[in-house]
Amino acid sequence: MVGISVGLNTSALQGLNVLRESGGAAARASDEEMLAMGAAVKALGRIRDEAAIPTLTRALQNTVVRAEAAAALAAFGSTVIPFLLEVLRKEQDDNILYHVKETLTQVGWRPGRI
Repeated sequence: MVGISVGLNTSALQGLNVLRESGGAAARASDEEMLAMGAAVKALGRIRDEAAIPTLTRALQNTVVRAEAAAALAAFGSTVIPFLLEVLRKEQDDNILYHVKETLTQVGWRPGRI
């Protein structure tokens, strides 16, 4: 990330670590950690490094940052389609499926076209 100026702050970087370690366990996260996770997800969306897509996809499991993760994934465009289709095939949680379907629609995916 050297040379990239996107306004990442310490809170966002801490949030990324919490996000990686939480595995969707929002109930154990403090208010500060939840804010940091949100900041991290938003920063990953702004950076648009494709290496972040798996982390953002896992973040859909976390109710605290689910909407932000979906928005960040949408910023990648059609690149996220295979990742989201995998979630769509395996996931049973209706709220997660809602966000995945909305994101797929935003990036231009239509059933039967891709």
